[in-house]
Amino acid sequence: LEWILADIPLKSDENFQVVIETVNGNAHIAIDDLSFTPSCKINAFDELPSYVFTTPKPDATCPSPNQIRCQTSNECIYIEDLCNFRYDCNDKSDEIFCPWACNFDANDNLCSWTNVPKDSDQLLTIKWDVGTSSQFKNTGPQFDHSTLSADGSFLYFDPIGELPGHKARLISPVYNQAGLLCSMEFWYQLSGDSTSILNVYIMSGLTETRIARLQSSKTLQWTEYKVNLPSCLQQFQVVLEGLRGSTNTSFIFVDDIRLNNCQYQRPTQPCTNEEFKCNSFHCVPRSGVCDLAADCCDKSDEQECSGYYRCNFEQDMCGFKASNLSSSHWVITRADSSNEPSAPFFDHTTQTSTGHYLAVSAPLVPRDADNAFVQIGVKKSQKGCKMRIWYLLDAGLLEVWWRKEVYGQLVSVFSTNQASSKWKRVDVDVPEMDEFELVIEGVKTRYGILAIDDVTFTKECEIDQDLVLPFGTLTTLTESD
Repeated sequence: LEWILADIPLKSDENFQVVIETVNGNAHIAIDDLSFTPSCKINAFDELPSYVFTTPKPDATCPSPNQIRCQTSNECIYIEDLCNFRYDCNDKSDEIFCPWACNFDANDNLCSWTNVPKDSDQLLTIKWDVGTSSQFKNTGPQFDHSTLSADGSFLYFDPIGELPGHKARLISPVYNQAGLLCSMEFWYQLSGDSTSILNVYIMSGLTETRIARLQSSKTLQWTEYKVNLPSCLQQFQVVLEGLRGSTNTSFIFVDDIRLNNCQYQRPTQPCTNEEFKCNSFHCVPRSGVCDLAADCCDKSDEQECSGYYRCNFEQDMCGFKASNLSSSHWVITRADSSNEPSAPFFDHTTQTSTGHYLAVSAPLVPRDADNAFVQIGVKKSQKGCKMRIWYLLDAGLLEVWWRKEVYGQLVSVFSTNQASSKWKRVDVDVPEMDEFELVIEGVKTRYGILAIDDVTFTKECEIDQDLVLPFGTLTTLTESD
């Protein structure tokens, strides 16, 4: 084996990015010494413009220049109200080309979803199609899921004639706006060997975020899958991607796709004293202001945050410091780089696969359980001081302690072992005192995942990143009353 030099011509009249992709089979791939010739003008800080989706042209007969007319009800609605999971036209024509559910039995049996190649320069030689059980005597469902009959239709990915690893991608229509609690559910079967894979992505602009990865099961029956989508998505599409397995029997079947609770309702009433009024006039709980989660889809609840100490772990640990209380550690982890089978597909801050969170590291020698500690100094906490943590846990324990001395007594103020497969917020009441440390402990089981993200403190908490505690005696653990 030896290093091989590759010269690749680059030519474009517009700004562009260079993307290096590897497909790893039964070999190792390595690159080194990447360089550009002087005629290449590199700008590491510039960004490409977002892809702009095609929208209908305004209707000149409507009163506003950015409105269109409904098909039969003679109303005019704003273009941004198309495909928003809410009927703004009385005849419901504003949502007709972007259905929220599909059972593949209608005349338009793909429900406006379209087959597209993975890359624009590839031919569409492999695709998803609609069929019935009569086409799959021994390799597929004996009935669809919608009607539970042999005549019912479902979506399928046919591997015959394709090579292992070949992909078929089916993409939904563009949805303009979703709300806070949007979720997706569907029923599926994967037959044949375990190497066939069904991936589900959210595509927004030039960014794709995987939200599901399913592999073949041993039983040929319809299985339900539910997944939460990132909140407040705008101009997005859902992508179903099937990967051909190693045999000609690696079929993938899908039925009854549905997007639930995705509407972002119009504001209907004034806000109370316990609520924050978004710029869009929606009302959200005041307790969620400046917690690094957009409760307002316009993100106005996260804009005026002076006095709040916040850390999203995108660049560093902020004022948090690793503790020497154990051999395991909290580690900044990029969502798409984790090898843990139950790791989240996206972080909480950016809700993308390139975002970062803090996770308990796996030791070199696996044990039944591993705990890790991270701490931060608090100069003063007043009444109402709260630490807010977003966490994800499948098996283990998340606990918060305080101490006044290095190696001194640890007093517990919060603990949970409640599993959550999606990012969940917990509020920790911080006791009123001066000059102490808060210590976050994570206990991870051998095959589990424990991650935290977006740790924030309310204004009543005064954080001191440089606080130095006096030394005490050997640490002991004490549960609070």
